[in-house]
Amino acid sequence: MKTPDNDSPLKPRETGFWLTDRALRDQLREAVAGLVQMVQFAVQDDVNIVDALASLAAAECEQAGLDASYTHLVQAQAAHVIANWTIDEASTGPLDLNLLFGLDEFHQLPAKIQAGLLDQYTEDLSQWEDFAPGPGPDLYLSRYEELNGG
Repeated sequence: MKTPDNDSPLKPRETGFWLTDRALRDQLREAVAGLVQMVQFAVQDDVNIVDALASLAAAECEQAGLDASYTHLVQAQAAHVIANWTIDEASTGPLDLNLLFGLDEFHQLPAKIQAGLLDQYTEDLSQWEDFAPGPGPDLYLSRYEELNGG
């Protein structure tokens, strides 16, 4: 099996931006995977999932060699991974490569076009509203039933 080289489109491009640093992304992935696993164990021990995410993220960052400033990012990505399994398999998380490639493509646009697109986005104040209420806990129950053949 051929492994991707450093210029592969399967890896972030080096741009000097902290989120595209390959070593840092590897550490972030390690912390996220560890956090999801620890949350799994905590939930099995009847710990609330939100409490588990909040209380275990700093330790997983430390274990992965990350500065504590990345704790919230690791929590957000772990929450995305967990929700992705149960709600929306097509959602984009904060560490998604497509998001980074999109940012890279946006960066390559002329400054005037970048400014115009951002102006258009910020003119629509609805973009800044809170997320709409979800369909409720029945969505989780139905997903669980699907996974268990019920």
